[in-house]
Amino acid sequence: MSSIVPSGFDAYARVLHPSTVNRYHPQGRGDPQEDYSEESWTWARIAAHTGAVIHPQVQWIRVAGHQYESVPLPGIGSADPPPLGHLGPGILAHVMTIAGEHTSTPDDVTAALWEGWSIESGTVWIAAFASDNDADNGDIHDVQPQRSKVDNRLATLLKNGPFLELPGRRYVLLATKDSELTDPEWPQTAGMGWTDWLPGPMPQLIWPADHAWAIASEIDVDSTLIGGTYGFINELVEHSAIEAVRVGGRTDLTWDADDINRAT
Repeated sequence: MSSIVPSGFDAYARVLHPSTVNRYHPQGRGDPQEDYSEESWTWARIAAHTGAVIHPQVQWIRVAGHQYESVPLPGIGSADPPPLGHLGPGILAHVMTIAGEHTSTPDDVTAALWEGWSIESGTVWIAAFASDNDADNGDIHDVQPQRSKVDNRLATLLKNGPFLELPGRRYVLLATKDSELTDPEWPQTAGMGWTDWLPGPMPQLIWPADHAWAIASEIDVDSTLIGGTYGFINELVEHSAIEAVRVGGRTDLTWDADDINRAT
């Protein structure tokens, strides 16, 4: 675990990235292409359907039975695997709302983006159907272009650096503050290529100038590790909108570490 988040903090938590559930519409025909809605589910809610147990070393492959395929939820729909490498803006906003109360430098925060988030300079145009009826009728002419702005400076940084170099990873560092990251809409105004339909980069590392805590989302991992004070970690674990479990500095989080939810 110390290879992802720095050691030396009083306490640690693991935030489990939520799964997206595609739910069939109760009055629909059960066709996942026509009658469905998307919902965010916790691992615990999925585990209630699969018979798994949530604990510090829980692994999605043990909850779902496989790593990358959707989990069928009979009579409901299906659950997608959790996203890798980042917290979504909504969950991050909740985390940062708590984090801001546990640092003396909330206006001096560093966010690190993995260099692999390659985005092109300029503006991306995305065509969206004007209405569902247009899409159903195959009318692709009546569209509403959606513009996604990309900051040229960020695109250049991600391509050329300078980089923070850590074992196996390189990052660009951006100055931010707690009040920016507590706004779930900030990615769409930050020049990172975000739109309502197209997500873009999210920070892999976040820390304040006083080093009171650290947030780390390893790019290939479906949970985020956070180190900080006991008070900070207690609030994270108790927050109703965040699914977090306490972990220790030596907790094994490798893919085969879940020794409770093993197949029988």
